[in-house]
Amino acid sequence: MDLAYTHSEYTDPFDRGQYMVVNKSAAYRAWDGKFLLSDPKKRLDEKFSESSGKIDTVDVGLEKNIGENWLFRANYALTRSMLDYSQIRARDFNPATGVIERENTSFRNFEHRTHAGGVNLNGLFDTGSISHNLLLGIDLKEEMRRHPVSALSSGGINNLNLYNLQFGRATRTTNYTKTDGQYQRIRSIGGYAQDNINLTENLIYALGLRYEYYDQIGGKLNKNGGGLEVKTDSSDGKFIYQTGLIYLLTPEWSVYGNYAQSFRPQISTSEDMGHLDPEEGISTEVGTKFQNDEITATLALFNIDKKNVAYSINNITYAAGKVNSRGIELDANGRVTQGLSLGASYAYTKTETKKDEKNKWKVGKPLDATPKNQASLMANYDFSHLGLKDLE
Repeated sequence: MDLAYTHSEYTDPFDRGQYMVVNKSAAYRAWDGKFLLSDPKKRLDEKFSESSGKIDTVDVGLEKNIGENWLFRANYALTRSMLDYSQIRARDFNPATGVIERENTSFRNFEHRTHAGGVNLNGLFDTGSISHNLLLGIDLKEEMRRHPVSALSSGGINNLNLYNLQFGRATRTTNYTKTDGQYQRIRSIGGYAQDNINLTENLIYALGLRYEYYDQIGGKLNKNGGGLEVKTDSSDGKFIYQTGLIYLLTPEWSVYGNYAQSFRPQISTSEDMGHLDPEEGISTEVGTKFQNDEITATLALFNIDKKNVAYSINNITYAAGKVNSRGIELDANGRVTQGLSLGASYAYTKTETKKDEKNKWKVGKPLDATPKNQASLMANYDFSHLGLKDLE
């Protein structure tokens, strides 16, 4: 049995990104669909736009062998984060005067709490000459987010003029009198079965089936201190499956291909959107993997189609009808010397919005916050082989 507890504290910049003008009237014709600032490295907020918080986690795990070929596992995790943040963001723009109206807000005691647990049973058995690696399980999860109070200031020194930008006049607002907080809660339960079947000595077939049911509610606390103004109240469930083949070219080198479906509930408290349908996806992947005692390397090609993908523009929530991501991934990890290990990865991802009824101008454009090229490099050195572990 394992038990772990962690505590962390942080302070990070709070960046809402650029402000895009969405207005098709004649006065905004030259600005519709454009960002106010042409330089993506510049922002329209202030230095005090930041978030600070604390995160506490508790993890409990249990394993027990049942006979020689079966293993029972149970786990539970609790994560609770408390967050305070301040932000000043653009809310409107007047092209005639250049005035950018900004909203100065601060939030206190923003709580995000997650309970997650599950049990599974993993066993090895044979049916005739065919070997099976069977996994059966159930998992449950509850995720809750809420912030009870906020402070708001707008107009006056909070505003900017695009044609004569002057920052530093506005200060953090701390008059916590508003009770227009938000509340979100999602509960889900899922059951799954997966079998890895050794059809031959070199060929493995994988098949998995999962059913997930969720119930969610969300909305805004009444501005006058009353109850919850419900914006989302829904439940649904769906069967999804995944399947794939693995062929061992050698004991160390394999090629594979797989197909998988996804189903993820999502929630919105925005008055403009209300209920959001679950995000659904289909992914296919083919690749090759090499692994021995010194090196692990993987090369994969992938294609992912999703629908009902939520995004926001100027704090308004939308859902794209269909989006696509495809690309290539390369990962390699290995021991260079007795003490030095290196890890490197690279991913090229091309994304595209295929269908969007609300914002048709996004069709054909890449997805937000998804880098086209992404790479990482990691080095680790273990001094234990030098005998330093015995130094006092």
